[in-house]
Amino acid sequence: MFVASAINHAWVSAYGPPDRILPDHGPQFMSSFFIAVMKMLSIETVHTTAYHRQTNGKVKQYIRTMASQLRHYVADDPSRSGKLLPAITMTFNSQPQRSTVIAPFEIVFPRQIPNLAFRNFPPDTPLANTRTLNDGSPSARRRECMAQLRR
Repeated sequence: MFVASAINHAWVSAYGPPDRILPDHGPQFMSSFFIAVMKMLSIETVHTTAYHRQTNGKVKQYIRTMASQLRHYVADDPSRSGKLLPAITMTFNSQPQRSTVIAPFEIVFPRQIPNLAFRNFPPDTPLANTRTLNDGSPSARRRECMAQLRR
């Protein structure tokens, strides 16, 4: 029930239902409730064989990348992971992928995500820069931001 609700609230309510969805073989995707919700929304569910490398390998690679990035930035304070996950996800989705040569964001939306500027963050966000940078250059701002993320 949770997965169907999450898809409905996070995706369908904002962008409309997709034509098809490729879930894994987890029990949450095989439940009669999930299947009924997908039928009600006219979403075709496409399944691959278990351990299909071309499909499932990309998902596993994504999960490994996200987990690695989270571990890197929250090593000192794991409670920050919830605050940083949206920014890390956006960063991943805005980078061109080797297999498609375009960013995942651009596959879904026909535009690019603007570059993240490491200035102008609201003071109460985890990425906010509260100290003055020596030279003010973009690379100095990035270094400072990365140092703050590691704290």
